[in-house]
Amino acid sequence: MSFKSKVHETAETAGRLKEFKSNFNSIVNNNKEGILVVDMKGIIRFANPAMKILLNRKDQKDLHGRMFGHPLTTGNKVELEIIRRNQRPGIGEMHVEMTLWKGKSAYLIMLFDVTERKASELALREANKTLESRVEERTKEIQLYSKVLEKSNASLAASNRELEEFAYVAAHDLQEPLRMINMYLDLLSNEYQGKLSKEADEFIGYAKEGAQRCQRLIKELLGYARISTRGGTFKSSNLNIVFEKALLNLRLAIQESGAQITAQMLPTISVDAVQMTQLLQNLIQNSIKYRKKAKPVIQVSAKEDHENWIFCIKDNGMGIEPEFKDKIFGIFQRLQTRNATEGTGIGLAYCKKIVERHGGRIWMESDGADKGTKFYFTIPTLKH
Repeated sequence: MSFKSKVHETAETAGRLKEFKSNFNSIVNNNKEGILVVDMKGIIRFANPAMKILLNRKDQKDLHGRMFGHPLTTGNKVELEIIRRNQRPGIGEMHVEMTLWKGKSAYLIMLFDVTERKASELALREANKTLESRVEERTKEIQLYSKVLEKSNASLAASNRELEEFAYVAAHDLQEPLRMINMYLDLLSNEYQGKLSKEADEFIGYAKEGAQRCQRLIKELLGYARISTRGGTFKSSNLNIVFEKALLNLRLAIQESGAQITAQMLPTISVDAVQMTQLLQNLIQNSIKYRKKAKPVIQVSAKEDHENWIFCIKDNGMGIEPEFKDKIFGIFQRLQTRNATEGTGIGLAYCKKIVERHGGRIWMESDGADKGTKFYFTIPTLKH
């Protein structure tokens, strides 16, 4: 390479270095973060304008005492009071790292304005404290409410047991006087039937019918009261066998009506088998009782859905208007007149109570009169 070329190259390199130094100085001097260089003897070698503004000092010498109240340790982060550009006090965070200054080791100190960040952190801490306080208050309220609810439920359960026991005792004690009434009505009928007026015979007949209805009602009330207080244990039971027992109990009603009753494969689950027999029997009997002129066609099915078995008893009977779908499960509720069909109005209430004892629910669907009815009930798959 010629001397001329070397001179040209050196000049070009010097130009680039000058340009780099100019750009570097521009970046450092215009940086909003404070920048300070201190040599290993603790002498300040450089401070940019932002450092002087943040520390509210006019020159580098004035910075020295302010900065070195803290040890210069690499990786240190120290908080300082600063003056922000709006001349209001703020919080600065000083970072210390090692660097080279004119070929020698030195400390590079950078000062960041963290006033807004600190304010946000403080606000967040206060919000967390407030939230924790509110959560604690709500937790105490919930615990108190739970205790009150627990006592209320216990009291309600005790009241229900007392009411059921009273109903059982009252119904049981009524049986004897009714038995006596029926006995004397039979004696009157046997002794004076046809000997008195036709009107007297009718009156005796009405009295006997009323007494017999009372006996049926008391018998069903006793059964209703026994569901919770005198129910059997829950055991794994094959509901196909339970279904067959229900049909056996209904054999006369099935023969008289010509009912066609079928069932899909039913599950084996934990239930009170006696009450489950009564439940299926009552629902099937209900479908037979409220039939149309056509022979009853009744289908029993079950499907598993998450944590429950859903059972369906579908018929082609008289149907029920949708507005009555909740009313029918009330005790003594009958949508038909007494002369139209026999019954006390306890049957579906009985079913509801059995289902609820098993932890399920019962409901009805129908498109209206003469459209048939579907009764659904659920039984949890979990063991009791």
